[in-house]
Amino acid sequence: MDLSPRLQIIEADGLGSLPLFSPLMGDMWSSLFKVAPTLLEEVETQLLPNHSVIERLLKDENYQQFRSTTVLDDFASAVGSINLSEKVLEWVNQQASKDQEFAKMMREARELQHADVRHPEDQQSMDDAAQAIQQKLQEMMALPSFSKALQQGYDDTKSSQEALQTLFGGLTAGDQKGELHKVPLNEKIALADKLKRTPKLKKIAEWAGRFKVIAQKKQRTKSKDSLSRSGVSIGDTLERLLPTELALLQNPLTKLDFYRKYSEKQLMQYEVKGKEELGKGAFILCLDQSGSMSRLDDQSKGFMLALMAIAKKQKRDFAFIPFDTAAKTYKYEKGKITMTQMVELAETFLGGGTDFIPPLSHALEVVKNSKFKNADIIFVTDGVSSHNPWYEKVFSAAKKEHGFNVLSILLGTSNKSIVKLFSDNIVLANDFTSEEALKAFEI
Repeated sequence: MDLSPRLQIIEADGLGSLPLFSPLMGDMWSSLFKVAPTLLEEVETQLLPNHSVIERLLKDENYQQFRSTTVLDDFASAVGSINLSEKVLEWVNQQASKDQEFAKMMREARELQHADVRHPEDQQSMDDAAQAIQQKLQEMMALPSFSKALQQGYDDTKSSQEALQTLFGGLTAGDQKGELHKVPLNEKIALADKLKRTPKLKKIAEWAGRFKVIAQKKQRTKSKDSLSRSGVSIGDTLERLLPTELALLQNPLTKLDFYRKYSEKQLMQYEVKGKEELGKGAFILCLDQSGSMSRLDDQSKGFMLALMAIAKKQKRDFAFIPFDTAAKTYKYEKGKITMTQMVELAETFLGGGTDFIPPLSHALEVVKNSKFKNADIIFVTDGVSSHNPWYEKVFSAAKKEHGFNVLSILLGTSNKSIVKLFSDNIVLANDFTSEEALKAFEI
């Protein structure tokens, strides 16, 4: 319960509706987490309403399919129980607003629950109230509206899981789940709550997911294009084996010989020569966050997170420099960044004017750091900045000294007269989905 402030709010609200709502929430968690949840045949009379709700949940046509994603998963079962508790509570309150008799039953049951039970007749009144609520709930839960409420709980949980994975995970589904597994449970639940309450973050998550798919393809293509065959060597790299060696594996008479040579690393394989060193160089993203960029803010944050995923997967040093008329530098050595830091960056928008010198000055300071030596810079803007001799005198000189390149992405109808003073390559794009802008993922 301490893991989620939202769960505490739901519990407090629930106690104002259904008596003994807390045990019901615990039962929902058990029904999702345990390998073989079993419904007790006999329970205390006061728990009969809860018993009926859980019984109906276990019989729901979509419950088993949903449960397959939550069994023994502490995060999925916790978020699932939060969402189901919330939707069931909303449904109960809706029924009470429509049915005065049901509302009266619950009100009287709450009063008895909070009263000081001194006499057997008081206990009997509580039991009678619980049985009446149970019977009424059973009638109402047969309506389609209850199944719909449960489905909304399932959908919200699935949405939270997917959003967290795409926001904070790696480039592939396996990487995403692996990265999420490393995060403490309380932090994941808190962020799931935040995603549910923040539509903007969910949109950013959707964009991040799209861009990560593209980035993965770009990096895979880059890897293939960066290697060329340059002869034959000996080893055990399966994807580079000569066809004659693979033929040994297909023949029952030579299969054992193949395994012997594999174990001894004596198989003939193509030697490859790299045209460039992959996944090693640091890179810097200077991202315009002036007022005019607000229309593309969700896209730009998804774009940023996809670049961060490349840095994280390849353990590359990465720096992020958001700017308007000022700039700030965030450095992440070996691509290490926490979920909380990602959320803070995704939620931040500057919204001022535009000046190119502050972010480029910050980038130069980063490049002077030995870890970021020769770091390439991706500079993204939809605006213009005034001319200043600094570009030619200071920045150009620093480029020659430190040997880095600048890829500039101009969005919309931005003029490139100033950008060309400091860029090695300039691409024009309507937005971040343009093929030209996606070239950044080849870094």
